[in-house]
Formats: sequence, C-alpha cells, structure tokens
Amino acid sequence: MNRSISARLNSGAVNLKKAPPALSRKSSICACLPHCDAWEAANAQECTSKKAGWRRMTADALLSPATVSGFVFGLGLIFSLGPQNLMLVQAGLTRSHPFAVASTGYVSEIALVTMGIGGFGTLLTHNPAISGILQAACAGFLALWGARILLAVNGTSRVEVAAGCKSRFQAIGSMLAVTWLNPLVWLEAMFLVGVLSFSYGSEEQAGFAAGFLAASAIKFYGWSLAGLSLSRRFDRPIHRKRMDIVAGLVLILAALVLAANILKGA
Repeated sequence: MNRSISARLNSGAVNLKKAPPALSRKSSICACLPHCDAWEAANAQECTSKKAGWRRMTADALLSPATVSGFVFGLGLIFSLGPQNLMLVQAGLTRSHPFAVASTGYVSEIALVTMGIGGFGTLLTHNPAISGILQAACAGFLALWGARILLAVNGTSRVEVAAGCKSRFQAIGSMLAVTWLNPLVWLEAMFLVGVLSFSYGSEEQAGFAAGFLAASAIKFYGWSLAGLSLSRRFDRPIHRKRMDIVAGLVLILAALVLAANILKGA
C-alpha cells in the first residue's frame, strides 16, 4: 500500500513538472504589449496623416482659382440694381420678416445656380435667340417694376403698405415673385454662373458655384441687416416716399441702359 501511495505521489510530481508555469499567460501578454503599442502608434500616425490630408484638401478647395473667381464675381453683383435687392432692403426697413425673406431668396439662388452649372447656362449660350429674349425680358421687367413703384408714390407709400399688411407668407411670396419671375435673376444666377463655371474643369465647377454662393449669402443677409440698421432713420413717411422715388428712377434707368446695350449689339 505504501508503494502504491508513493507511486501516485511520484506521478503527480511528474505532472506538476510537465504543467506550464502559472505566469506563462501573463508573460505572453507582456510579450504582445510592444506589438500592440507599435500598432496603436502606427494607427495614430495614419489618422493624423489623414486629418492633415483632409485639411490640406479643404484649404486647397477654398483657395482654388475657381472658388476665388466665383466669390469675386458674386461680390460684384451685390450692388446690382434690381427688385430683389430692393425687396431685401424693404424687408429690413419695415421689419417685415427680413431673415425669412433673405433665406427664401438665398435658397432660390442655390437652386438657380445648381441649374446653371447643371447645363442650362450652356443651353442658353448655344441659343442666342433665347439669350436675347431673356435680356429683353430683363429690361421690360425692370422698367415695369420701376413704374409700379413710382405710381405707388402718389398714394400711400409702398413701404407703408408693406409694413401694415404683410404677413410672413406674404413677404415670402413677394420674394419668390421677384426671384423666380425676374429674368434678371435668371440671367445672373443661372446663365452667367453656368457659362463662367464651364470655363473651368468639371471638378472645379462646384468650387466656382460655392464661391459665388458664399458671396450671395453676404448679399442677401447683408442687405437685410442694412435695412434693419436704417429702419429708425426711415420711420417717417416722407423719407420712405423719397426712397421709393429714387428706387423707381434707378430701376427705370437700369432698364434703359440694358435696352440700349441690346440695341447696340443687334
């Protein structure tokens, strides 16, 4: 019996010698830690390089010649004479939902620019007759709108009427009318942007449109803020009537200049 017990103890000792040490798993984890640290370092370096690449691409896109050209062209149209800019100023002067009016015009501008770079601008370029009709419609629209303002001066001021009865929906509807029914806006935002953007490559057309729309945002919200800042100075009816007279005459003068250019080119 003693021999059997000693034999069992000896076999257990052999098994204990063959068993792996208790620290073998810990040592293997410790051995893998340098590899994990190296992988994390490589991954972090890759993420940093990707972020730097995106920043470089964004900076290049914002400062590309197409984007800068579109922005400069849009800045040149900020002071263009038309019913749209007058509507923006009027909404600010009368505090008739100026930001809703500006946002409506800006969203419409985005849609027209998208149509222009989508091919409508080149369509008008290849059809000179349509372009001439559009320019003539611009002149007629400017003259009609200017005459409408001057006729309203004899009675109650157009600005007074707008301040007294325009709701949010009426103000937005008026802005939609002077945008989508105004050939001058179609000529500027769709025809000219479409034609000028096609002078660049297909990848840079979006940059030209983005630069133009950035300047358009300054135009829409800038004119509304300008009207708001001047609203206290034009609170008297006589001042508003004088502003209406100047606006009507300016629009009619712009229509005459446009008509003269059409006749000269004919």
